[in-house]
Amino acid sequence: MNYDNTYEQEIDLKDLCFYFLYRWRLIMLVAVILAVLVGGFKVAREMVSRQDAEFVQESREEYEEQVVLYERNLASYERNIANFSKTVEDQQNYVENSVLMRIDPYAKPRANADVQIRLAESEWAYIPDSMTQDPTDSIVRSYGANLVQGTDWAPIEKMTGVDAIYLKELVSAGWDFGSNQVTLEVCYLDEETAVKIRDEILDQMIARKGQIAKVAGEHTVTIMNKSSGVITDLGLADKQKQNSDRIDNYQKLLTDKEKALKDLEEPEVPTTLSKREVAKVGIKYAVLGGVMGGFLIVFFYGVIYLMGPRLRSGEAIRSQYGYRLLGEFSLPERKGFLCAIDRWLERLEGTAERFSEETVLRRAAVNIRNYAGDTQEILVTGTVDLETLGGLCDRMMQETEGIRLVPCQNLNESTDTLKKLAECSGVVLVEKRGVSLNREIMKEKEMLDSLKRNVIGCLVI
Repeated sequence: MNYDNTYEQEIDLKDLCFYFLYRWRLIMLVAVILAVLVGGFKVAREMVSRQDAEFVQESREEYEEQVVLYERNLASYERNIANFSKTVEDQQNYVENSVLMRIDPYAKPRANADVQIRLAESEWAYIPDSMTQDPTDSIVRSYGANLVQGTDWAPIEKMTGVDAIYLKELVSAGWDFGSNQVTLEVCYLDEETAVKIRDEILDQMIARKGQIAKVAGEHTVTIMNKSSGVITDLGLADKQKQNSDRIDNYQKLLTDKEKALKDLEEPEVPTTLSKREVAKVGIKYAVLGGVMGGFLIVFFYGVIYLMGPRLRSGEAIRSQYGYRLLGEFSLPERKGFLCAIDRWLERLEGTAERFSEETVLRRAAVNIRNYAGDTQEILVTGTVDLETLGGLCDRMMQETEGIRLVPCQNLNESTDTLKKLAECSGVVLVEKRGVSLNREIMKEKEMLDSLKRNVIGCLVI
């Protein structure tokens, strides 16, 4: 029968972790040795390279080029970031303060008017017949071109509470030489205010008539076709979207430049030019060597743990084999360098309390007596040597009161033990922690199960 294929080892992660932790001395030792070797090798190599004058000169020139490039990129990124930050801030302030950007383009309130300009009849007498251009055109241009720039915005600022710079973009003017008309259109958040702004601009326009007449001649100014209402302005919708997109684009550019600046690394001084850099490289590689050493020794112990499955604790007797744990000897107290760390680990694991061998054996004997029932003779076997089994039996029989404990060799190896096993009515197994192989214990369990022997429990030493 192939017993190796009938048992699958269970891995207790807690037990595995403490299996590593209790070996911290060797792990640290290997880590320190590799740290010294790797770091020392790197430092020695760098010191040798410092003796090559040509190599040192090349390193210096290359480093200086990298520094120049770094400083150029640093200045460029900082300048771009400052410019983009200012642009984004200005654009956000404009959108926040601009009335035009807050108007609903699909319900845009507006007020408009047409202004008719006519040259006085008395002025025509002075116009030569050879003149081909309408002299009224210059007057129309004077009114139209100065309709926005010539307006005194102070009263309108007081009326609306909006700065002139944002009021000017609410007003549009145009003129037509054919009809000698100037057109005015004003928009605002509400129709009533738009009408008031329009009327104020028209009043100021008429007030400038005398000043313009002195230069261009007498004329009449007639206001026509005053109207107001709400319209849809898709052009305004596009303009608002363009401003929003412009902010997003500048914000993205700003973010990209900030990221580029963050990722920009100052060139490191070559180790050939600086003893300090040699030391830094040595420390870096020493840390790397230490980590690598620690990992290798942990990996080595992990392989041993998995490839050599042994009984690790008395708890495994219950969880993996279903046997009653009669008693478990305490581990010897750990001694040596920084043993306080070992005691701390034991407290963390919950194994710091230690019972004497006599106490464990007395409790095991009491358990045997309690669970043996009417059994008068119990066979004691396991993967432990016969001499050890005999000594344990002699010491426990002092407490079993009439129950005879018979030590026998490993039933996986001894034919005599198999013969006695067929005749006995009770069995106690003794296994050694960290020595007894799990597959051997499983063989014992399968043999005992097949013979239907009463396994009173197991003693772990």
